[in-house]
Amino acid sequence: MESSCAYRVPFAGVREETPLETFLGWTVHYNEVYRAATRAQDLESIDEDSIILAGAAHDEDGTTGLVLDTCACGRSKAVLQNCQRWQQTEHNGLIWYLERGRAFGFAEEAIQRRGGADIAEGPRRLSWHLDGQGGYRAGWIEHLNHDTSWRKLVLTRDRPSLIACGLHRLWQLPAEETAAYGNCVRLHGDGSASQLVHSSILRCRSPALCSFVTEQRTLHLPGITSTGLEDLVAFLYTAQLPWDRPGPDAEAEDSLEQRVSELRHVASVAEMGALERCCHGWLVTLGHISSKPPPQKSEEALETPSWSSHKVAPGAVVGRGPPGAVLEDDVATLVEELSGPGGLKEDMVTLVLGRRDDASGDSTASPRLEAHRLVLGACSGFFAAALSSKFLERDGIVHLGFVEEQGLRGDGAKLEIARSAFRRLLHFLYTGKLDVDAACAVDLLALLQGNFLQLDETHVARACAACETTALAGTLRELPEVARRAEELGFDDLTAAALSRLAELLSEKHACQALAVKGATAKLSHSLLVDLVALLVEKSPIRQVARVETL
Repeated sequence: MESSCAYRVPFAGVREETPLETFLGWTVHYNEVYRAATRAQDLESIDEDSIILAGAAHDEDGTTGLVLDTCACGRSKAVLQNCQRWQQTEHNGLIWYLERGRAFGFAEEAIQRRGGADIAEGPRRLSWHLDGQGGYRAGWIEHLNHDTSWRKLVLTRDRPSLIACGLHRLWQLPAEETAAYGNCVRLHGDGSASQLVHSSILRCRSPALCSFVTEQRTLHLPGITSTGLEDLVAFLYTAQLPWDRPGPDAEAEDSLEQRVSELRHVASVAEMGALERCCHGWLVTLGHISSKPPPQKSEEALETPSWSSHKVAPGAVVGRGPPGAVLEDDVATLVEELSGPGGLKEDMVTLVLGRRDDASGDSTASPRLEAHRLVLGACSGFFAAALSSKFLERDGIVHLGFVEEQGLRGDGAKLEIARSAFRRLLHFLYTGKLDVDAACAVDLLALLQGNFLQLDETHVARACAACETTALAGTLRELPEVARRAEELGFDDLTAAALSRLAELLSEKHACQALAVKGATAKLSHSLLVDLVALLVEKSPIRQVARVETL
């Protein structure tokens, strides 16, 4: 079953003349001229949980603007399903096919004539060779094998990150429960229309709007209806747009047009340029307004967009840029408030990595870290329960006894490693990205695998795999500590893998020196040294020769 925060496929069937900015937050996976050879691997490297959009754009002189002449989208697992010849996949109102070494594409009806590429007549179709040639077609236009005026585009949208799913949940909370996660601002529109939004969200999404908040923590937005306010707040928390989350009257196109137009107006006032252009692109696509772009405010934005620009190179994210762009990139800016001014005391929690000390309340011996209530409550079931039940100590302090009880902290260097590991964990909550090195990878793995904070298991599994990979990629100096720490924390498989990798490095001729061996093994326990010696004997060239002679 799809989670409540999962991104929806934005439309069914084929779309034509669609501005790129409509796909706010999507990542450019592939962008090549039609003459370039496309391989099946270029597409199959996409995560099967992603949404994929494939399209073609005409860009004869490099100044035609970022508009997809034809495009379609669907779930990667279905769209990129490998088909044998004459097979095809029906998905999201279209026929899709990917045959390794032959072709990839889509069409509105079953394809009767497909040798390699699709040679049937019709406008709403796309087909690319996968046999080392360029081309082949974009809509009506065929024989594009050597063409450089047309481009092949693939965009992707990955599964929502941990923070994205968490914010989606907070957005659905009843108004009386929102205050537990930090200060709130009351947004007022026309009449009695109003919505609550956390000040942390408003600061990172739209500093412009935040600057108009009164001392009473209110903000008036004249000319905005209750639906407009709802759509704005929904976007602030979830990045879902009106066409992603239609209301009960969504079948009435004029009603949806009004919602998008209103959100575009709010985005302009809030100086959320990417959102404004996204709404503009949607209105252009459905023919509600002319293609004249909305006013631009920066010199960079005044540059004529081109498909060859670095802004649409593989890896670029549509709309990424200043605050107000989209999703995690904005929330990640809250990390800066952890080490400097900007955050409100009422929005923060102090985390003490250890049990509550004696009656004196002196916990200076334990590392302390600051974090936003909003982020902790959004990502962690443990903190969501603690905040909603007001299970906080005086001055917003929480002691995390499990860090000490599980042997994840100690004195001196160990204390710093514990602090570093937990800081990396917080960074993961804020950004959805894991920033870890071999020195603290095992401790971070223990924090994640124990899942004491009750994080989403799917995201935890991926992060754990990344920690293990990083730990085993350590150097000759780092691997002994990895093996020792893994043994201490009970990771038997990781201990064995680290010793095996260490033996491989020591077996290399340039590493097999007395100083290198002494330095690499000084931190190992007696049992680990015995295991390492056995592995070294196993990998010894003399042992290998003896084994061959025996055979």
